[in-house]
Amino acid sequence: MSKTLKKDICELHAPGYQVTQVESGRLQQCLPPEVQYACLYWVQHLQRSGSLAYNSDEAHRFLQEHLLHWLEALGWMGRTSEGIQAILSLEALISANENSSLHSFIHDTKRFVLYNQSVIEKAPLQLYCSAIMFVPENSMVKRQFKKEMLPLIQMKSKVRSGWSATLQTLEGHSRPVNSVAFSPDGKVVASGSNDQTVRLWDASTGRPLQTLEGHSRPVNSVAFSPDGKVVASGSNDHTVRLWDASTGRPLQTLEGHSDLVNSVAFSPHSITVLDNWVTKDKKPVLWLPPDYHPTSVAV
Repeated sequence: MSKTLKKDICELHAPGYQVTQVESGRLQQCLPPEVQYACLYWVQHLQRSGSLAYNSDEAHRFLQEHLLHWLEALGWMGRTSEGIQAILSLEALISANENSSLHSFIHDTKRFVLYNQSVIEKAPLQLYCSAIMFVPENSMVKRQFKKEMLPLIQMKSKVRSGWSATLQTLEGHSRPVNSVAFSPDGKVVASGSNDQTVRLWDASTGRPLQTLEGHSRPVNSVAFSPDGKVVASGSNDHTVRLWDASTGRPLQTLEGHSDLVNSVAFSPHSITVLDNWVTKDKKPVLWLPPDYHPTSVAV
């Protein structure tokens, strides 16, 4: 990677080029399979070899010299989310006490990539323009790679000095979002929107996982089952829908309300029981799946 990766590796010479505009043949020529493989799996090789403790200085040097080049390559490959996961793995592996400078650089890299994820995915050469330009002045990545910015670009106003509390912005809904929920293990985020869909997102990388379509009116509420296997959604179409959280497959449509469904929740035990307690028609409903026949249920 150190011998191959470089700025504008596809030789496009225009920062506005988008991923969709680059032909696969050109990509394969500029990023041959062995380089693509290395970009995707170098962190995993360090993990499995157990050599990270010895190669931390080498990893640090690589990131300080080629971080933007690596992220650019991942952007052209359409694999930015895998890069984020690799950065998260590195951050977890390297102790802040043993190698504080590398750990701090990787942490700042994580913030940088999460902040600019949509930019990298759409137009990777913007890494050397807007991505560097608009991150905080105290960013270690900005200080390291400020020299990579195009010379004709100048800032007319100051950006903030440090990172804000916002980790990332999940973009995809076309209308306002009314409800969000985390899965019990914290790995998936569900969102319900006025665009009549429920979306599932990878909480670590922000990658969209599923778009659940079926409601005919805005979705007001979403909830995960206690085991994280089922997502429930309540809608203005007077229904509650249950979805398989891993595949997005619709499981059931619960009908019975005569007006808007504003809230959904699961009972705290492991049985899939849905309590729909807050509805405009003021009729609380307790639903059981049709294939379950308990002798008693405690809610």
